Amino acid sequence: MFDLPLAASPPHLIPLTHPAPMPGTTHSNGVEIKFRGELEFLITKMYEKDGVPLPMICIMLEGGPQSIEMALNSLRMGQPLVVIKGSGRAADIVCTAVEMACFKEDFADGEFVTRGVISDEGHIRDIKDMLEACYSKYSDPSLMDKLLKNVVEIASFKKQITVYKIDGPEPLDFAILSSLMKSIGESAARMRQLKLAITWGHEKVAKELIFEKQDYKFRPDELNSLLMFSIINRRVDFIRLLLEFGADLKNFLTAPSLTKLYNILPKNSGAFRLLKRYDRAICLRDIGELMEMIMEGTFHSFLTQEKYNQDMGDDERFDNPYDLMMVYSALIDAPDMAKFFWENSRTPIATSLVAHKIFLFLDKMEATWARIDEEMTEKLETSAREFERLACGLMTMCYHNYDKPDWVQILIVPLKEWGGLNLFDLATIIDAKNFIAHVAYQSYLTDLWMGQLKPTINSGRLFISLIPPLPIFLPYNKLPMTKKDLAIKILRGQEITTKSRKRMSDNDAELAPNLQSNNEKDDGDSVRTPTLKEKLYYFYTSPVIKFYLNSLTYITFIFLFAYGLLIDNVSFIINKNGSRLEWQDLYNLVFVLSTVPVEINQIRSGRTKSKLKKVTNHFMDTYNLLDFMAVAMFLTAFGLKANTPYVCDKSKVAAGEACDQGNIMDLNNFGTYHCYRLLSAICFSFWSFRFVQLFEINDKIGPKVFMLKKLSIDLFFFLFLLAVFTFTYGVASQSLLYPFRQSNAADTVISLVGRSYLNVFGEIGISEFEDYLAEGHCKGWEATQFENSQLDEFECTKNALIDHTKVGRINYYVAFFLLCMYLLFVNVMLINLLIAIFSNTYENVEQQSGIIYKTQRAEMILEYR
Repeated sequence: MFDLPLAASPPHLIPLTHPAPMPGTTHSNGVEIKFRGELEFLITKMYEKDGVPLPMICIMLEGGPQSIEMALNSLRMGQPLVVIKGSGRAADIVCTAVEMACFKEDFADGEFVTRGVISDEGHIRDIKDMLEACYSKYSDPSLMDKLLKNVVEIASFKKQITVYKIDGPEPLDFAILSSLMKSIGESAARMRQLKLAITWGHEKVAKELIFEKQDYKFRPDELNSLLMFSIINRRVDFIRLLLEFGADLKNFLTAPSLTKLYNILPKNSGAFRLLKRYDRAICLRDIGELMEMIMEGTFHSFLTQEKYNQDMGDDERFDNPYDLMMVYSALIDAPDMAKFFWENSRTPIATSLVAHKIFLFLDKMEATWARIDEEMTEKLETSAREFERLACGLMTMCYHNYDKPDWVQILIVPLKEWGGLNLFDLATIIDAKNFIAHVAYQSYLTDLWMGQLKPTINSGRLFISLIPPLPIFLPYNKLPMTKKDLAIKILRGQEITTKSRKRMSDNDAELAPNLQSNNEKDDGDSVRTPTLKEKLYYFYTSPVIKFYLNSLTYITFIFLFAYGLLIDNVSFIINKNGSRLEWQDLYNLVFVLSTVPVEINQIRSGRTKSKLKKVTNHFMDTYNLLDFMAVAMFLTAFGLKANTPYVCDKSKVAAGEACDQGNIMDLNNFGTYHCYRLLSAICFSFWSFRFVQLFEINDKIGPKVFMLKKLSIDLFFFLFLLAVFTFTYGVASQSLLYPFRQSNAADTVISLVGRSYLNVFGEIGISEFEDYLAEGHCKGWEATQFENSQLDEFECTKNALIDHTKVGRINYYVAFFLLCMYLLFVNVMLINLLIAIFSNTYENVEQQSGIIYKTQRAEMILEYR
């Protein structure tokens, strides 16, 4: 068949016959079967591992006489056989024979062997009839006898044969794997076949044929090896099966094994892209730094310790193996495996929030990596939503099944597994909006918002109580009694209960008051009423009162600022005492300076470790950036006003003379004052825009403020489309209307953009349009001073130009046509497109208005906490 020697043949081609036919084999069928079997056997021995040859199986699908002989040859060599029942001819005959055979135990070669035997003569005749019906074209009687003998012998290997029904419920690979499992012998072969089952993903086969039916007990190192193989192949069912049958994840997950997992990451995973910047082997400290980056520097991972910067010994174990494996699973984009490890975590709510953050981070990085993979993006977003839903579900269960002090402790207890953060801080850092909107989170926020004040007090009563001494008449929560209070009570001769004595501890006074008193179940000896001094202190330090006071001072500042801009004129710059500033200027200065330490404190209290990151995160907030710009502009404007030169002669004003029109200086040269007015006007706009943040605490207006932010983003991108049409029409129309323009660049740009932009809002001006056309041509002719007698006699007017000149008529008609097309595209298409975009944004925001309001409320409360 092949004329080339084996060495010269391509490596993936295997010759099945000799270059020269063997004598007596020309035009003969089936002579290669024995050679093929021997070749297959040699190939399996070539890839032998740990004394176990490469698994091989024979599959019988339909077939003729040669198929029966090949199947028998495979069975003789110890290979398992899968017969596809219902495929026809040879396969159906063999299936019938196997079903007719009965197991019988014979003693041969010193041991008992179980074989399949067809003892009923009627069954033999039925098989022979089937053979004759299928192969009637073969007239040789000896062939039929040979086929019958082969089929009966095949039935004797019934234990090695698996019958697969073509219309059965199980897939074909399930039958193939089941057949291979039947041939398992020693432990090495068992391990290899188990890894094959893991690769194929058939946990049911391994469970039924190995773990449940076999009496072999796997060693810990074998279970760890299988667990590593299952994790690498992301086989969650096998991981669960191995843990069920004796594997221990804490024993498996050593520092070296975790390091190995991160050094054989899938190349299409997010973790591989994030870690490939290291031009060396990955160590666990790199993973700790990666987690801190994902958590934006707010999370301190224990893996960043110096000892994890090197190879660790096998004795290094972790207390939280399921959490570490959840992080690994999330980083390699394996949500099913991450969910399995999450189910066994000791801190499931926190773990699910961290998984939510990891998937969101990977989704964000997909855009950074410029991968246009919508399927991957959808998968990551779905995984992030799923883990956030799990966290909310667990918190709901805690909220309904436990008392308030208990589920509040779940929210605020520090978690050493996650850098000492608690659930409340973790959800805030991650910005898990659905978890923040949860009733438990919001209820705890209300306690923080009111401080020691009773949550039942309405806003009107609180606002009126801003005036002392009204705060002392408000209802307050009870305070926990400290040892000092208890001692005073004893000295006064008052009795206390034994229970109260036991409950008093050294750190009672340091506990959060609002958590100790909102839901008291103790007797009267463990709590007390706050004193008058404490009432005043708790009232004016509660976040809600801070918000009210800040709002009042801010509104006063806005109105005084506006008064100074509108009423302040030249005569107010100096009064009889010679002062340049008014009292409202001093109030505004004090207010603005008071915001500076607040902003500095917010930067210092940032959760990140890096100082640069703290500053960056602070100014990522639009309101904080506006505050910085507004403060800088106000101080600059204030300095300009304070240094404005006197308008009137100071000596004359001191002598009592009026600062009238005769004494006022020329304001055209009064540059300092004009700069002050310009900066103050812009600064006032910034401060006024900051005013909308006060409405975010309202459940009706707050979502609308968020909606304005979203609509502004849509409008920003829409302006790019509008700019294309505006620029195109502006250049074309201006070139036709002003063919001899000689103005400067600034006037040209203003005319180009201004006229085109105003056309969008209905400022068309047809008559003005024609005047521009005539003016442009007439100025051109006057400048060129033509000597043509016809031009000298020409009256350069609008009507004459349009009616009597060919160029004027063409320009007029073309410019008018461009105007019509411009208005058609912009006013009809683009404006309606903008309306559709706004409508879609409005619907999306309206559907999440509740979550948006609660998220903004949380941000506001935490800012004033």
